[in-house]
Amino acid sequence: MPNTDIESVQLERCYQQARGALLRERVGTHWDGVCSSPYATALALAAMVDLSERFDQALRDKAVAYLIATQRKNGAWSLGVTPGEQLPITAHCYIALSIYHARFGKYAKGTVVETIHKARAYLNRAYNFLQTFDINVRYYLSGMVAAHWLSRTYNIPLLPAVLEDRMREMYASHETYISEAHSSGTLAFRTNAEIVDLARRPDAIRFSELQTYQLENGSWHLQVDLTSLALITIALQGGSEDVLRLGCNYLHLSQNADGGFPEFAPAELCNTIYVGFYISDVCWRTGIDLPNWLHNMQAWLYQAQNPDGSWSISRWYPTYGDIDDTACAAYWLIRGLEEDPGKSQLCAARAFIEHAQNEDGGFPTWPDQPSAIDLTAHAYLGLRALGTSDVILQKAAEYLRLRQSQDGSWNAMWNVSKIYGSTQVLIVLCDRYQSEPFFRSGVNYLLRSQGADGLWDTAEETGMALHLLLLLDDSREHWSAIERGIKALVDTQNEHGYWPEKYKWTANFSYTTHSWTLAPPVAACLAYQAKVFNSKTQCV
Repeated sequence: MPNTDIESVQLERCYQQARGALLRERVGTHWDGVCSSPYATALALAAMVDLSERFDQALRDKAVAYLIATQRKNGAWSLGVTPGEQLPITAHCYIALSIYHARFGKYAKGTVVETIHKARAYLNRAYNFLQTFDINVRYYLSGMVAAHWLSRTYNIPLLPAVLEDRMREMYASHETYISEAHSSGTLAFRTNAEIVDLARRPDAIRFSELQTYQLENGSWHLQVDLTSLALITIALQGGSEDVLRLGCNYLHLSQNADGGFPEFAPAELCNTIYVGFYISDVCWRTGIDLPNWLHNMQAWLYQAQNPDGSWSISRWYPTYGDIDDTACAAYWLIRGLEEDPGKSQLCAARAFIEHAQNEDGGFPTWPDQPSAIDLTAHAYLGLRALGTSDVILQKAAEYLRLRQSQDGSWNAMWNVSKIYGSTQVLIVLCDRYQSEPFFRSGVNYLLRSQGADGLWDTAEETGMALHLLLLLDDSREHWSAIERGIKALVDTQNEHGYWPEKYKWTANFSYTTHSWTLAPPVAACLAYQAKVFNSKTQCV
């Protein structure tokens, strides 16, 4: 056993507190809920104002309060993850608050006006920068299509004249793309541009199609932004009362306790499968029995499987099974629940994943889309457990190897943290490729990325890095980094089992959930217990 400054009782307390917090986050037997997003909240607020008779004033006021509370000192809003996102997100928040103030100004407090003025000042500065340097104007405007349409609909100025001309060019290109997509039968109203185009250019056939794309829970593709824009469009063009009622109910149920709205909801399969996958991996690799609270979910997982063998982000979304959730669910069933890979349901899962592999060897989010690093990593791990051919695995591994950055890291699709991208690749390849130079380069990147405080920026990323380092054959060579990381997790955890906001990472597209934040540290504690204290007993 390596020398350690961490006492077993300290680590056990850290694990038990994090485990308790993770279990408290459950909704019944599973995990759900995605953190609020200013962008999604802005569009939901616009819909709640437009269809004001269908929403209580209290719901709108809660959304307004959330936007006021999340505005940054510079007047902007952001998810905090993608460079350049502030301008388009701020444009949506500014328009939504302006629409609210125009309709309900007599109810609005002074802080609403102040918030709008600060946002306008930020937008003016950003526009001056764009016009001066002409940098990525098309990129920024493409993210502002919905805000611009709302601004024109409600007569609220948004863009200066020069950028209005560029936006018209943007609309023209969208019109060509959407006309081609509709004529080919591939238009699915999966983007804001598609719905905005229908709002700008009414078409009876496409309008009817828009209403048929509503899911049984009232949403469009489980996305709050698409649902909000669809509802505004349908109300303006005199659509079905039943569609409007169901869609408004979806928005009502999607609002979080903080008043904000998530990018998408529900996400019970995505969130639960992530927790099960992560903890199943570390338990299987270290010989720890899977905790009872994950072991009793076998029937639930099979009930949620789609007829084609896939799993989706939610049971409300059965027609769009995705590679990531399918691979992770299969891995949990086989490695964590000791299911036979030859079982018919798992054979169907294997076929679904295998058929999605692209020519470049990688795997996409959904079949027939471009490959992505994190999705390929999870597909590789799932397929290896499922017993796929070495040819498929080798192609996937080569795809991952070729996409390593010069600094040794990997960039994921659904999570912009390089620690996330790198650990997902290294964890899945550590059984076969630890001696390869590219693998060692990835490990060295992680070691260089550790902060002076022992953390890899956040508790979530620290758990991911420790998970990987503790699984390596030469983990003792990296013991100083491991020890500092574990100590940092123990020292920064609060008495409720969570880590403060400053140690909480916000993922791409507002994918952050408390369950995602807690699962990696829980897994790291389990791996450390097994490595240091030789804890092989069942974890409760």
